[in-house]
Amino acid sequence: MGKKAAAKAKAAGSRPGSGKAWPPKRNQKSKGKYTAEDYQDLVKQLHPLGLRVVKMEPDGNCLFRAIADQLCGDPEEHNHYREMCCNHMIENADEFSLFYADEDFETTCDCFGAYVERMRSPGNWGSQLELMAICQAFGVNVIVHQVGSPSYEMEFSPADARCLQLSYHDGEHYNSVRFEWDLTLGKAVSFLSLQQLKMRDSDVAALLEEVKYSLPPNHGFEDTALRSTLLQCKEKSG
Repeated sequence: MGKKAAAKAKAAGSRPGSGKAWPPKRNQKSKGKYTAEDYQDLVKQLHPLGLRVVKMEPDGNCLFRAIADQLCGDPEEHNHYREMCCNHMIENADEFSLFYADEDFETTCDCFGAYVERMRSPGNWGSQLELMAICQAFGVNVIVHQVGSPSYEMEFSPADARCLQLSYHDGEHYNSVRFEWDLTLGKAVSFLSLQQLKMRDSDVAALLEEVKYSLPPNHGFEDTALRSTLLQCKEKSG
């Protein structure tokens, strides 16, 4: 196997989801046409999990705004995360140029380097390519929620690394997703890992039963609320 073919095989093996489909390509719809039609449906879908969708402006910076909200609590810092993302793609051009070549991006750029330089400018819509670069650059994993579909995971770091949560709407827009107990303005999301967020049903059931046993009869707590509380306690205990 040649050097280029080996690099492409290695890159392909790092695609998230391991057999799961990637999200729809953003350029399958006209950019700038996001109307938030699925927003309330996703709010209802995530509510039982104790999660809230935090709206980001649909100004072409939504992916980086959502990442900024997750990592520092201030979506207005989106340019910093955009720049770090682009730096990482250039530093790892051998890998990312292969993904770029496999996608049908709507761009007048005829090479990967020109594409990244264009992406440095605010208002250029980030795609799954940039989200993959962010995962690698910041050593995080990501769970992305979509209406009417199971969430999908982008896992590029150990399972005990920080895990961010985003929502993806209409193939056009990203929002930030936070737990109801983790909505402090100006504060990054609490450190929860993919391992914690994916607690096995058997583990959850055992913990819930233990907690319920210590509560008075007719306590009124729902399992989903208790699960959210358990995650909060895990975060505080480190």
